[in-house]
Amino acid sequence: MWKFLKIKSKKKKQKRRLLKNVLPGDYIRVEWRIIEGGIGYLKCLNNDPRTKKIWLEVEWGNKEGKGRFETMVLNYYDYELRNFSLLNSSPISPRKGGEISELEKHEKELQEALEKEDYLKMREIQSKIDKLSKK
Repeated sequence: MWKFLKIKSKKKKQKRRLLKNVLPGDYIRVEWRIIEGGIGYLKCLNNDPRTKKIWLEVEWGNKEGKGRFETMVLNYYDYELRNFSLLNSSPISPRKGGEISELEKHEKELQEALEKEDYLKMREIQSKIDKLSKK
């Protein structure tokens, strides 16, 4: 009879990041309606896979550079976490200990320039973001 050949794909399998594997101190991306753009970065304060709940912290910045912290507890099946694997899988690596990537710094600078309506600075920052995104 016919023998079926196994054809091996040269593509690397993309690792899925799961909510149950998020550790305290990790930063994750979530969908959040009240954040401009709809995507926010929140810090995990605690995670309990048994009860399927995660405790998150967000820092709200203001023009003076002073932040206000807000915490919330979400169930794994809440709206904000519905696309967790899509937003947090490879090639984005999880951050620990409050580290902020260069790309995220530029995105924050871009938002500040937009608020100040400094369009020349926005163009400079956007070109930096485009270069980092191509890597």
